[in-house]
Amino acid sequence: MRKEYKSSPIVEALVEVHFSQTKTDFTVWADFNNKLKKSYPIVEELFIPKTELRIAQDRKIGEGRISQEKLLRFYKKDRTQLVQANKDFVSVNKLKPYSGYEKFIADAETVLKNYIGVTSPKLINQIGMRYINRIIIPETSVELSDYFRYIPQIPDEVTEGISNVLLEIQFAPRNSQHQVMTSLRSDVSSIEGTTVFFLDIYDILPVNNEVNISVILNSLNEAHKNIERVFEGFITDKARKLFGVVKNNDK
Repeated sequence: MRKEYKSSPIVEALVEVHFSQTKTDFTVWADFNNKLKKSYPIVEELFIPKTELRIAQDRKIGEGRISQEKLLRFYKKDRTQLVQANKDFVSVNKLKPYSGYEKFIADAETVLKNYIGVTSPKLINQIGMRYINRIIIPETSVELSDYFRYIPQIPDEVTEGISNVLLEIQFAPRNSQHQVMTSLRSDVSSIEGTTVFFLDIYDILPVNNEVNISVILNSLNEAHKNIERVFEGFITDKARKLFGVVKNNDK
């Protein structure tokens, strides 16, 4: 179930892979930078706090320790796409404008091959794909069921109206080992006379396989199909009219 929209609500799409037993010395990141710099010439270095808990022999949690973990970010010139990488992790994030899955997954494949080539990981631990959609509704008072098919059923006698929305669900898609986490939340609109919602769909596949790019790409393709089904299944035709269906590729 796939549709193409004139005004896509996608504000960010990302793929991420967690590995184990990667090489991470200085030359590794220099090599990775050299492979990316033509497409991603802007480089930033961040230090992310990381909490480590010590487990005693009696299995009780002991004192924690906070350390700094380096994260590298590589941006395209216009900053609409970036790569994030550190020890055992790499992601490709596409911001607006989203130019379609085929282009996005091709870019991700190139980055993944480069990361694997320079860090030589031994195992794949987790594969993820996430799409964040910003849905702008031209109304100030919204009946959720007009636009979304999964909403809480709140008895009329206990409320006079919903002021904010935060709804999270995790489930396994049919005939799949993947897990999907969805979040629907309201947001403050900067456009007068509108209401804004974010529909966030995150597909993850925990694995423990030897590194194989075909396994990763096949899992990402399945994740993308799951995300498309969830998105189309969770919105109504009235919501689709907001985006304008250009092409319907249902099979």
